[in-house]
Amino acid sequence: MFMGNQGAPVAAPIGPLNGPAVPQTVSFRIPYPWEENVPKFITDNYEDLLSFVEHVEEILRLGNVTDNAKKKEYFTSLLPYNRRRQWRTLDLYKSGSFNEFLNEIYKDYPEVQLERSGALERLNEICEEYKGVDRTKEGPLKRFGVEFEAEVNKLERPPALIVNTKAVSKYLQTLEPSFARDLWSMVQTSLLLKGGIWGFKTLANNGIDVETRKSDPIQLKDLVELAGTMAQTDVQALFTSQPFGTKPVNRNQLDALQNKQKIDQLKQDIGQLKADKTVSWEINSPRSFEPTTCKGLKGPKQLKRPRETNQKLTGLM
Repeated sequence: MFMGNQGAPVAAPIGPLNGPAVPQTVSFRIPYPWEENVPKFITDNYEDLLSFVEHVEEILRLGNVTDNAKKKEYFTSLLPYNRRRQWRTLDLYKSGSFNEFLNEIYKDYPEVQLERSGALERLNEICEEYKGVDRTKEGPLKRFGVEFEAEVNKLERPPALIVNTKAVSKYLQTLEPSFARDLWSMVQTSLLLKGGIWGFKTLANNGIDVETRKSDPIQLKDLVELAGTMAQTDVQALFTSQPFGTKPVNRNQLDALQNKQKIDQLKQDIGQLKADKTVSWEINSPRSFEPTTCKGLKGPKQLKRPRETNQKLTGLM
């Protein structure tokens, strides 16, 4: 046996002479208020308060504290003296449950209520921060989706301040315009395929309101996921005309390829113009051809014109 940090006896682990060490199960110990690493709330910031509450609730859970009076006593013991004295004078500290006591405290922090219920103003701030985000910025796009969806989830709680169609529209309006158009085209195409292949009658038989699907074809969560997929892959290639079995190219690659083809064609045209000035060929078939005129050749092997050759042949006959 040896003494631990707090002076409590702890069983010594089995050393190498006695065999391999065996992990010992240590029960969770609730820290004392005077310890250095305990949660603290020493500001008036509502975010600090929520963080403090969350940490204390986790300590109480791990320590298996279920009594409301003990929860409130431990919670307030971690506060500075003046705040501890004030909160212990509240009526719900003496008679209410721990959660009721917290709700009474939250009344002095209206930002907490907004944080929990959501606010359209906060949603607008998120959209303004990420305005114009496009498919090339995968990180900001994902962070925008997480923050936007979390705020919408709050606003959708009764009484709802926003519905899915409005949330989807607001999300699309925040994206870069061409990205938003491509994203919405994929949504509409998906709905069209389901209506054409499955048939809207089949959708209705499955309990799906067809008219609602037309005006509200996708849930915000699915739209955010689809946008992330488009940022990870070259979905732009789907909007170019590419035959099946060929490797799709993006628009920049396609423009470069077309420009190269134009340059190659110009080179061929220039070469043909130069050739026309010196040599004229009569092409009988794709694989055989016969020279008819060769200008500029000198020496005894100079080719004669077909007309002269025909005259000589006529004389011999």
